[in-house]
Amino acid sequence: MLDIDFIRDSLLGKTFISAIYHFDEIDSTNNYAKKLKDEDNVLVLAEYQSGGKGRFDRKWDSEKGMNLTFTIKKKFNINANQNSYINFYFSYFLYEAIWTFLEENAKNISTDLLKIKWPNDILFDSKKISGILIESVLNKNDYMIGIGLNVNQKKFNDKFIAASLINYTNDKVDLNALLIKIINVLDKNLHLLDEAKFDKIYELWKKSTDMIGKNAEFVIDLEI
Repeated sequence: MLDIDFIRDSLLGKTFISAIYHFDEIDSTNNYAKKLKDEDNVLVLAEYQSGGKGRFDRKWDSEKGMNLTFTIKKKFNINANQNSYINFYFSYFLYEAIWTFLEENAKNISTDLLKIKWPNDILFDSKKISGILIESVLNKNDYMIGIGLNVNQKKFNDKFIAASLINYTNDKVDLNALLIKIINVLDKNLHLLDEAKFDKIYELWKKSTDMIGKNAEFVIDLEI
């Protein structure tokens, strides 16, 4: 379970996050974030999402209190044709945060097995441990970055090629510490988006994926 008081003390006033909403259960953190019309830099956390989904409305399989399921709502002043860099930014720096956390806290596993799969899945040993669903409101520059990260869930539906960090660390992972690490890494590197350093973001992303040279389809979900 998440320690929401500890999370608030660690993030509010110390990172770009200005408000945190926490739910024991909710249909979707992305859906809730969309309703926050005039709020920015918001973190929406849930112990369980009854309607959690990934791209193309695929259900996100997650046990209550075992994983990280959250949405960041933030404005980015970029052109519509630069939307893909939101994807590159969040997928790469989520990858970097997980990589760093494992290097610091799980010395017994090889972080070389951690990769980004196009467009924004994080794999460990070719199994999906994390996915990102990015939604935006056209002409408002509001972005909802939904992140699901398998952390302490040990078993998954056989139809999913999925795994959790605990399947490799063999020890329970501190959800609070991992979440705080992710937000801090995102916060530290936001200047790359603010300063439109898109080439830098893309180069970082390319170095961490094994998809270069493969065919892929990219779909952006926009709301009017």
